[in-house]
Amino acid sequence: MAGFWSDRAKVSSYLSFTLFFILVSLNVSASKEINENLLSYEMKISSLSEEVSDLSSRQRELDKAITESWALQNEINSTASNLVSFIEGKHLANKPISVEIIKPVNWYPYLIPLITIIIVIVSAVVSIRTITVKSNESLSALKDSNKTLVDINNTSMLEEQKRSQKTIITNNRQEWINSLRNEITSFLAVIASTSPSQDSSDIPDSDMKSLWLHSYKIQLLLNPNEKDHEQLINKIRTEIDNLHKNNEDTLISEIISLSQEILKREWVRVKNFEKNS
Repeated sequence: MAGFWSDRAKVSSYLSFTLFFILVSLNVSASKEINENLLSYEMKISSLSEEVSDLSSRQRELDKAITESWALQNEINSTASNLVSFIEGKHLANKPISVEIIKPVNWYPYLIPLITIIIVIVSAVVSIRTITVKSNESLSALKDSNKTLVDINNTSMLEEQKRSQKTIITNNRQEWINSLRNEITSFLAVIASTSPSQDSSDIPDSDMKSLWLHSYKIQLLLNPNEKDHEQLINKIRTEIDNLHKNNEDTLISEIISLSQEILKREWVRVKNFEKNS
């Protein structure tokens, strides 16, 4: 029994010692942590105190600047009032003074549309100039083409006109040759129907009228400026006179020969004209 209580006392002592040790350790740890927290709080308080002191200093500087600003503003207002009073008193009656307040202008909002407008105008001018150049080139080409066509047309018309004139002249000269040949033939036919020994009073009046008619037609068809033409009409008139005078001499062969020369020469002229034209 005594041993039991002795062991129990030892255990109790051991437990008490252990509990005391734990309490001491906790107390030391808590004291350390408290000291650290206190140190941290003291540092924060010191920092806050410095910031408060700095803010106070800045507040004093700001108050000082505000005071100086108010003093400067009052001075400016006083100066402006004096200036207005001076202007009103000295110059308002004579001539008003225009005061222009120059403010800095932000040109960027104006420059961008202006640059855009300039670019559009320049582009339009360039486009119009290009279109004008192209139009002038096209118009020049069209004029050249029209001129070429007109020249070709005129050339064709001239050639056609020349051909027409050549045809007309050729036809007219050929008709003239035919008419002259027919009149000479008719005249010679009437001469051949009469006898060289026949008395002029026995020749019918119709034959004499026919001779004179054909002689006049031949004379109108001939050119008096050409020598052989003049010789031919003279021979025809001589032949008629021979009939009136009952002269048996006849010029029929001479008239035929001279007529053939004239007709041949005129026919050659027509052919040469056709070739040269």
